[in-house]
Amino acid sequence: MTANGHVIGNRDLPIVRYVALADTHAEAEQVARHSSAWTVGAYANPNKSGRPQQQIPGHERDPNVDPVERYLHDVAIVGTAAEVVDRLKELETEIPMNYLMLAPMSQDTFVRFTKEVLPKVR
Repeated sequence: MTANGHVIGNRDLPIVRYVALADTHAEAEQVARHSSAWTVGAYANPNKSGRPQQQIPGHERDPNVDPVERYLHDVAIVGTAAEVVDRLKELETEIPMNYLMLAPMSQDTFVRFTKEVLPKVR
């Protein structure tokens, strides 16, 4: 925010992250890929949108970048419970995060997050 001329001050800054958890990183990536494909297809598919492309979120991004891959690498937190804990702790030091709004990418992710991640990041 500061880099763009905004004052953080005493604001509450909610951070939203998609999260995919599994026993292995590869399995979590499969969950994230499936969920991301559905999400991107819901808003970036010109056949499903009555809006001009300029009004679709993310339209200004590089057209050479697959939006599903962008979700996997730039938007979602993907991995094992230990990897997700580590990434959340990194985010806490990188950005002034007051609280996190979790968008689980599967039911299993929600269960794993509450049992395996949440107790370690409180």
